[in-house]
Amino acid sequence: ATCPSRNSPTDSADEANFLLSHLLDTPGPEARRTVLALADDDAFVHMGDRLRLLVRQRTATDAEFEPFSPEAVADLESRYEIPPNDMNSLFSVMIDRLEDLAHDLAHGDFSNRRTVRSITEEREMQLTLAGRFRERANGAYAVTREDEVADGKHPDIRLSAVGVDQRVVIEVKIADNWSLTEIERALRNQLVGRYLRHSNCKGGCLLLTYHGRKSYWIHPDTNARLTFLEIVQFLKDIAQTIEQEDLRDIRIAVFGLDLNRSSPALARRGNLR
Repeated sequence: ATCPSRNSPTDSADEANFLLSHLLDTPGPEARRTVLALADDDAFVHMGDRLRLLVRQRTATDAEFEPFSPEAVADLESRYEIPPNDMNSLFSVMIDRLEDLAHDLAHGDFSNRRTVRSITEEREMQLTLAGRFRERANGAYAVTREDEVADGKHPDIRLSAVGVDQRVVIEVKIADNWSLTEIERALRNQLVGRYLRHSNCKGGCLLLTYHGRKSYWIHPDTNARLTFLEIVQFLKDIAQTIEQEDLRDIRIAVFGLDLNRSSPALARRGNLR
């Protein structure tokens, strides 16, 4: 009698099924991207739709959060929000505060939009916005400015969650003062390359203010003239690509605040997980 080969088709199929099952049970975007790549591979053409469905189910599972504790429920009743307990929830709080800020500047009874618009130096703008974040902390986070991180660099504004070791950073740029190439460099090199390197700081926002002193920006590839909203969309697309390609599961937002209009324009990234 002959012994069956150790690498028989049955063994190979079992091994492939085991590896695929392991991938589908692994949380995070890297595993999901791997399964989606397999779905497009000729070897898996017979089950591509099934793999894509399983990836959607895995994504839904990853999005589930832990049940609220009694303390969190009490916070919700008293503060009308639950303090963030991880990076994703802290990131969402940051976006909520930015939207609140934009709404207040546009529609608030005591709006000081003209005063904010008159600011020309980024350091003063950073101080002004940091103060707004501190006023609206509501016990959810602490605000610090320019804490030193790797390479001796200093993020403009940092929000640190209360009760959990997670932080997000905000890089502030007065768009009127910079070219689009320079702003893109700030997104890639400063925000992502420097400030999102720590395991407890994987969320950040490039916050652009527009004061009306510059009428257009030049597209770095086509030389087309872009409006403020168009450069914000350009940068949002870059941020989304970086998110998808980065293996660290980082979160990036680009937010535009148009101070030159009666209703500041929101430029939220729009696909929060």
